[in-house]
Amino acid sequence: MKLHLVGQDTPVTAKLLVAADGYFSRVRQQCIDDGPPTWAGTCIWRATVAEEFAVTHGASDGSSLWYAGDYLSSLVFLVSGGQAVWVALAPGEHWEHAMHHSTVAHCA
Repeated sequence: MKLHLVGQDTPVTAKLLVAADGYFSRVRQQCIDDGPPTWAGTCIWRATVAEEFAVTHGASDGSSLWYAGDYLSSLVFLVSGGQAVWVALAPGEHWEHAMHHSTVAHCA
C-alpha cells in the first residue's frame, strides 16, 4: 500500500495501516469509503480511572468486576500504571434511564 502524506513529496510504502483516528475516521473514509458509521443501538462509555478508585469499589490485582442493573452493564479491570479501565453499556433507548436511575448490583 502506498500512502501519500500531506507535506511529503515521496509516498510511504507499508504492508499495514492502523487507523486509530476515531469514530468518524478520515483514514477509513479515504481507504474504503463505506459511508458514515451506522448506529448499532447501544451507547458505550469507556474511561480510565485511578486504580485506587477501582480498588475502593472492589477490584483487586488480577480480577475484574462485572455490574448489572436496570438497562446497564459495566466492567472494571486494572491495567498498568496505576490505572483501571471502566466500560459501561446501555441500550440506546434506555441510556438516560441507565445513567440516572440504575440500581447496580455486583455480579461475581
